[in-house]
Amino acid sequence: MPIQYRYDETLTDPALLEGVWDLLCRYDHEFIPPLSAREHTYQSDLTAGAAATALPKRYFDELKEQAFLLVLDRERVIGFMSFRPHYVFEHADERVETIYVTTVIVDEAYRGQGMTTRL
Repeated sequence: MPIQYRYDETLTDPALLEGVWDLLCRYDHEFIPPLSAREHTYQSDLTAGAAATALPKRYFDELKEQAFLLVLDRERVIGFMSFRPHYVFEHADERVETIYVTTVIVDEAYRGQGMTTRL
């Protein structure tokens, strides 16, 4: 079966959540600061943050409240993009509704195949 892409407005399937959790844990420290050291998924100050030794549980809990585009190889999650639809960006006296992408991860074995571009 070829690689599949799936949209979930609210990710509730336990197997898919486990796949997202696995990717978060494996690639936590590829982010600066690590996802496990972040206060929330929309943190804008990326220069601060102590080195985390814990798993990214708080980050994962926030992700579960967001929408997902998943990349699946058979039933296994090999990548995802999480985002907040209908995010309102405010600057000066402007308000623009947009999509706020919070996290993009693709398993290292599948990188370089254009999956992030498709997401």
